[in-house]
Amino acid sequence: MPVRVGGGNIGFPLIDRLEELGHRDGAWMVLELSSFQLELADRSPRVAALLNLHPNHLDVHGTFANYRDAKRRVYRFQGPDDAAVFNVDDPASAELWHEACGHRFLFSGLHPVERGAGVEDGWVVWYGEGAPRRVLPLSDIRLPGSHNVANVAAAVTIVRAAGADCDVVAEVVPSFTGVPHRLEWVRTLRGQTWINDSIATAPDRTLAALSAYRGRSIVLLAGGSDKHLPLDELGHGIARDVDHLIVYGEMAAAIEAAVRVAGEAISQTPTIDHVADLAHAVAC
Repeated sequence: MPVRVGGGNIGFPLIDRLEELGHRDGAWMVLELSSFQLELADRSPRVAALLNLHPNHLDVHGTFANYRDAKRRVYRFQGPDDAAVFNVDDPASAELWHEACGHRFLFSGLHPVERGAGVEDGWVVWYGEGAPRRVLPLSDIRLPGSHNVANVAAAVTIVRAAGADCDVVAEVVPSFTGVPHRLEWVRTLRGQTWINDSIATAPDRTLAALSAYRGRSIVLLAGGSDKHLPLDELGHGIARDVDHLIVYGEMAAAIEAAVRVAGEAISQTPTIDHVADLAHAVAC
């Protein structure tokens, strides 16, 4: 099952690579599709995966219902021979499982599943085709955070749904250390480790990052533009896990307010600096 090229929403437009894509029989393309791209779609891929569904881009979509409807289009136009993959750990994704009209799979980074990849006894395990099959130990996953265990389970499920053997995932995962801007190690200097997680442009992504480093002394740089997203859970997570918070940009005051409200509720608030922009946040 050769993969000809991957892309879609991760740095370059695929239309610029049409000659490279070609029309070879049996070749697959792996695409990451944004809600903006899906909103325009009237076809769905042979294998579709809804990895999670949390409020995002509400500054454009207006409501969470509109955003959810855009994401649903990834499987909406599938046929009975196609496959759809859903995250059983994410309630908003899991509750859409029944809508898919083809083969349906689940994945979990926490526990076993009925059909798909899950976790059991320290292993990623494939279920639903005879006896459960161990794919790889969790210790082989070099990416930090429980959400990346779920990502590996999703990859196993997608690969199997596409007809390939899950052993190919087991071969790749131990050497995969991540991609730019996603919990990316930058440097360790004077005993301090700098992590670039600038892909985290929504509260759930920031919470996943904080969970990956819970128990360590954390200085968080947080800010950016207003996407009209709820901040209650983010405020609680920052108050619980962060030692020092540096806020900047358009969202600085709103993030600080959410953290202070949450901090009062749990009697634990980080120290906070408020600066103008990211450059000043780094300097601070």
